[in-house]
This record gives sequence, structure tokens and C-alpha cells, in this order.
Amino acid sequence: MKKRMIIQERTMAGTDNVLTIASWNCRGLKSNLDFIHHKLSLHKWDLVLLQETWLFDFEGYILDSIHSNYSGFSYSSIDSSAYSCGRPFGGTAFMWKKELSPYVQLAKNDDPRIVSLVLNLPNNKAEILNVYLPTADDVQGQSKYF
Repeated sequence: MKKRMIIQERTMAGTDNVLTIASWNCRGLKSNLDFIHHKLSLHKWDLVLLQETWLFDFEGYILDSIHSNYSGFSYSSIDSSAYSCGRPFGGTAFMWKKELSPYVQLAKNDDPRIVSLVLNLPNNKAEILNVYLPTADDVQGQSKYF
């Protein structure tokens, strides 16, 4: 199966600075570590938004080990107290170039499906949303968001 990533390149308002952002539903971060490392090395995006990471809270450290030039943070949607067996589900994550770390502020989020990161750059501020919502087939799951 071919893996697809959505890539957006945006110019920050009022500047000549370009911010490159990639977004990808990885359907399991741990099974795609080599692919992500390769893409980060090849494209050198500023930010990467990941969905369906399938990580537990205690596995967030994995993001920092994928590529030496990137840091990351994961939001788990797995209730570890209720989880017993099978494949975990959901979860979102941000990865950013380490040179952006002084400008990154993670926003507090109550819902791991809608998370945000604020970039407080010297002459610009941008809030980036990473959203992973239920499918159209999940009417009950959608009712919380729509």
C-alpha cells in the first residue's frame, strides 16, 4: 500500500519566511519509524502533524528518537486503565525541527483528537491545529464534535 502524506507550504503573514508542514495519518507510529525518518531526512519539514499514532502516554519519548534534528510531543487517546488487549487506537502528535524548540508552546488540550501547538516566532505567532475526528460512518462518535 502506498503511503501518502499531505504537505502544505505556507508563507508567514508579513514576512518572507516559509513554514513547511506535513500531516499524515500514520496508522501506527511504531510500525512506520523508518518511513518517517526517511521523509524527515528527505524533505526537512518544519512541522509534522501525525494522527493515529496508537501510542500510550508513556511512549511519547519515541518521537524524540525518530530523527536527531526533530523533537516531538504525543497526545494519547488510549485509556490505559481500561485497555486490555488488541491494537490501541487514536492519538495525535507534533514533531518540529529542534531549532524551533525555543518558539514552541504546547497548548493544554482536553481532547486528544483536537490539539494545538503555538509558534511564538520573533515577528509572528501561529497556532497550528492537529485534528483527527471520527469517520462519517461513526455517527455516535461524531455527535460529540458536530
